[in-house]
Amino acid sequence: MAASIWTERDLELAESIEPLFLKIAAREGENSELFDLCVRKSQLDILASNPTDLNKNKPRVHPIYTVRKYPTYTEDLSMPKEFSKDDDWFGYSDHTIGTHACCLAIARGAMYIEKHMTLDKSRQQKLAQAHTCSMDLDELKQIISFNEFYSRLT
Repeated sequence: MAASIWTERDLELAESIEPLFLKIAAREGENSELFDLCVRKSQLDILASNPTDLNKNKPRVHPIYTVRKYPTYTEDLSMPKEFSKDDDWFGYSDHTIGTHACCLAIARGAMYIEKHMTLDKSRQQKLAQAHTCSMDLDELKQIISFNEFYSRLT
């Protein structure tokens, strides 16, 4: 589980839920102050959607590839052919509907998968596009099952 950090207060709140990682949103990728704050005040690794080169080189920052569109449709989907430290991408932030893109990223070597979670996809509103492409509990189970299956094959 990761906690999304937008402000210093978010960082304080994250400590109470004890996440495994911190997550910096794609639109905050150029916010060096936020990155510096997280590196300085937390010992957790930081998943960063499309960070700038300046932030990629910070300690404990792991860049994850994302397409910033809610939802991302198949024709708009792009991702690296391979995920690895050597290729600058450690993982994938998914905004597609369903689990196929997450499974493809796992097969391509993504060490981290980030996908929004919702308890109720019907809560979708015109201005809040994240519910449509968020996973529910069944989809989370599908991704975990695929990861376990794929791990046994490799």
